Amino acid sequence: MYRKGLSRGQIADFTGAAPATVGYHLRLARERDPGLQNEHETAARKPAVTGQGRERLGQLAAFVQEVGRYPSRNSDDGAERTLAGWLQRRRREAAAGTLTPAYLQALAGLPGWQGSPRAVADEARWQDRLTALAAYLATNSRPIDSKPWSAKIHSR
Repeated sequence: MYRKGLSRGQIADFTGAAPATVGYHLRLARERDPGLQNEHETAARKPAVTGQGRERLGQLAAFVQEVGRYPSRNSDDGAERTLAGWLQRRRREAAAGTLTPAYLQALAGLPGWQGSPRAVADEARWQDRLTALAAYLATNSRPIDSKPWSAKIHSR
């Protein structure tokens, strides 16, 4: 019952046991199973996406589709800053493991939503530079000397 999100008091009411007795047994169970507390907290959270949350998800999806990037907290547009703040809070919740499964599932449709905008830009820049380096090496390659550099120094 605790694993399903019921509180100590709810379990006591349901079973007819004293809350202190339920608390004692829950403490023992948490000592034996360290993941029990996390499962309880996950199950106890409100699983549904609120009406405002659905609206924000729609705004975020439309923004990403229209603009081709995630909203910025440094934008001159107040609505974009607000949306960026909302997304930042969802990212923090996801990193902490407290984001409700409904939000997690809804946001999963947006590629790279958990990464910071800077990390996404850095990865894109890295891929561009790697591609340019590979192209350069393909056109300007020369045979590599098979001797290790230390052998060259000692052979002099």
